[in-house]
Amino acid sequence: MNFLRHHKLDVIGLLEIKLVEETLPKTMKTWFAGWKHTCNFHMHPAGRILVLWNPSTVILEELDISPQVIHCAITCKVSSVSLLESFIYGYHTIGSRKPLWDNLISFGENCSLPWIAIGDYNNILNANRKCNGKDVTSKELKDFEECCVLMGLTNLRSMGCHFTWTNNEVWCKLDRAMVNKHWFDQGFDGMANFLPSVCLSNHSPCIISLLDVIINTNRPFRFFNMWVSHMNFNDLVATNWNLYVRGTKQFMLCKKLKNLKRPLKELNIKHFSHISSRAAKANEDLERGQLQLHDDPTNMDLQNFVATMRKQSMSLSEAERCFYYQQAKCKHLNQSNRGTKFFHDLVKRNKKRNQIVAVCKEDGLPTTSIDEVAKEFTKFYECLLGENSGCSKAYDYFRPRGTPKVWATVWRHYIPPKHSIILWLGIKGMLQTKDRLHYMDIDRNCALCGTVPETLDHLFFQCNMTKQVWLQIKKWLRITRAMSTIKSALKYMKKEARGT
Repeated sequence: MNFLRHHKLDVIGLLEIKLVEETLPKTMKTWFAGWKHTCNFHMHPAGRILVLWNPSTVILEELDISPQVIHCAITCKVSSVSLLESFIYGYHTIGSRKPLWDNLISFGENCSLPWIAIGDYNNILNANRKCNGKDVTSKELKDFEECCVLMGLTNLRSMGCHFTWTNNEVWCKLDRAMVNKHWFDQGFDGMANFLPSVCLSNHSPCIISLLDVIINTNRPFRFFNMWVSHMNFNDLVATNWNLYVRGTKQFMLCKKLKNLKRPLKELNIKHFSHISSRAAKANEDLERGQLQLHDDPTNMDLQNFVATMRKQSMSLSEAERCFYYQQAKCKHLNQSNRGTKFFHDLVKRNKKRNQIVAVCKEDGLPTTSIDEVAKEFTKFYECLLGENSGCSKAYDYFRPRGTPKVWATVWRHYIPPKHSIILWLGIKGMLQTKDRLHYMDIDRNCALCGTVPETLDHLFFQCNMTKQVWLQIKKWLRITRAMSTIKSALKYMKKEARGT
């Protein structure tokens, strides 16, 4: 069980366990509670093959059971990946193994899914897979070789022990994990790890790790914003864009864009591939160089090295931030406005983040009661503003006392409060003009002129209608200074307030 917990297995095949069918339910209840099983105990008195699986993560369907093999169809509930798996325990003599090879050939001929055949074949495939003992004859290898050729079975990538069985005098590779051509055609990738047998058995236990399934399709071209920060980006684009192309305007545009794909992909591979690893390595090199420079501060070579590495590290860190920002933004735009689990999780997260679940009462004790939290807020603002106060008193509360120099012009007592609030938000860049409402599907053009995207400076200074208003105000107040942004207007008002 410690072995099972350590390796986090979901499907287990046990061979030659020497259990009887009568004691199996008790063993399952004691050691594998909640798991399901299938076996071929009814076909052989020695209890040859027992297959266990966790039904919470795997769906396993028995396809065929024989004395030497159990064929199953397995579907992972997490990734929805489906495959066929055969658990094999071959007999010990050449003649008795012939039904096994016939069974595998018959099953493989009708197989159209990725198939992995794993277990103790009790047969070596090559003469060099045996050390010591009697010489291997071609008769021993023939049946196994023919079966592999007919079914297109090849060894799965493996690591660990080269010889999987030993009696301390003879070493052989009897245990194998083999896959068919559909395994590779459908982009499956896995690894077989043959561990030392220790005291469990004279066979090496094998663990199959199914890696991420990669579908073999042409990946679409994606433009990454981090490429723009590279010093050669503009020259690269200009060189390929200025190539002569003959045809219609639309054909020329498509052809030039297509010509840019390969250079941009090469730029990405050379300078931005595995961006997180590059950024981490640059940070490590910078830290190591800084420690060396600390021990030898007069070393000019180290000074130049640290300066170069600091620049490189900052550049790669910014590229990494840009990459993940673009990736998160694409995911948000694609999924956040749909009724998906992602959307609902996003709503729940924002709700929890914006919710005040606890406050301290007047006596200093915290409370998490929703009713008491509401009462404490109500009591606080009643004491602050009074029960019948209007919104003007609330504005007065938020207006700073002893107004700082920076905000002296904004928070004048004679300025209507809502005007002060609008000016304050505009200076801090937080006024909700249409260019900031990117998450809403609305017309981004100015509400006054309707021709240019609405930004803060355009709305208040650069719009044709706003310019007419300013022209009349400046003529009335005899203002000659040109003001095109809110900051320049504030600077002028501060200057006038000082009388300079």
